[in-house]
Amino acid sequence: MSKKNIVVLLLAIAVIIMAFIFLGKGDKSENTGDVKIDKNGVAQRITAKHLFENGVHTVAGDVDLPTPCHELTATATVLESFPEQVIIELKSKAGEGVCAQVITPKKFKVVFNASKDASITAKLNGKDVILNLIRIGGAEDLNKDIFIKG
Repeated sequence: MSKKNIVVLLLAIAVIIMAFIFLGKGDKSENTGDVKIDKNGVAQRITAKHLFENGVHTVAGDVDLPTPCHELTATATVLESFPEQVIIELKSKAGEGVCAQVITPKKFKVVFNASKDASITAKLNGKDVILNLIRIGGAEDLNKDIFIKG
């Protein structure tokens, strides 16, 4: 094999290796609608404040949506069991018209009656998400801005 052939072969191998490196980099998650699921199957995490007073639960937080034009609706379904199982359904819907692709937090708030020991889970656009609830006391007003540190 001549030197010219060896050089061409080495360059071809280098190009193939570089292609694998550059194509393999980037976001290690797959976008399934508006919810990102990573390669390990871990869903998006939503952190919300949780207030329980006199048999009434209030859960308030925000969800990152792909554009400021997306709309967010939130409902709570209480399943009959003891302790109750509560599913917070968060649904996003794309707005109309042209909108900048800027991740935008949208606030939600749900209020429901259930026992103190109710199990609360959440879904975003029908997919399970990790719901991180921060218990708060009655002195904090969830009608004002929701600010979650960390």
